[in-house]
Amino acid sequence: MPVEGQYLNVNVDMRPDFDLIVNVQATLDPISREIYWVHRALDPRTLDLPYDPHEGYLPPVDPDWYNVGWVKYRIKPNPGLPDGTVFTNQAHVNFDGVGPWGPAPPYGPYVNTYDLTNPVSTVNALAYDTAAAKLAVGWTGDDGQGSGIEGYTIYVSEDSVNYAVWLDTTATLDTFVGEYGKTYCFFTALPATGFSTWKPYRLPRYLLYLGSLRRGVCRR
Repeated sequence: MPVEGQYLNVNVDMRPDFDLIVNVQATLDPISREIYWVHRALDPRTLDLPYDPHEGYLPPVDPDWYNVGWVKYRIKPNPGLPDGTVFTNQAHVNFDGVGPWGPAPPYGPYVNTYDLTNPVSTVNALAYDTAAAKLAVGWTGDDGQGSGIEGYTIYVSEDSVNYAVWLDTTATLDTFVGEYGKTYCFFTALPATGFSTWKPYRLPRYLLYLGSLRRGVCRR
């Protein structure tokens, strides 16, 4: 649909794959916030409906659902919407004047939440020293009203050397095996919700010394 427009009417020539022209009309109702698409298969010679009722550009659905029809659109949210604003949408189909039927998805509207707040995470507090070479390290995270935390990256530093990835995981607890006389620091990173790249959040880090008591601060 044209930018800022509320109506579209276009003919799509399907030849040579199909001996058809498909007329697509789309309208936007800004009051009800509903979008309508009408697809009509036309005889390219008469620009009327085909004489054969079995002719059409959308074949029956096969067992793999390869022939399912679909439409795609984008919306631009109104300015100033607060964090946690919910957007819902659901489609219905009308075939040859029969319908609407077959809501998609059938279980109810898709729900999208306006997520303006980054998720946060932290490593659970550890003792400053331990006599055990194996230690249970835990962490927690919170995404507020967002879509949830899909996983954690846990970093570890040995003797204040550069941090390296220890785990990529969806769990919140694991066992770390260290060496006596070494100092270890841990911190977490989260995938930024709504983005495809990992974005580190430098949050509280905790220090563990395997051996005699040593106090210190984790640094980066």
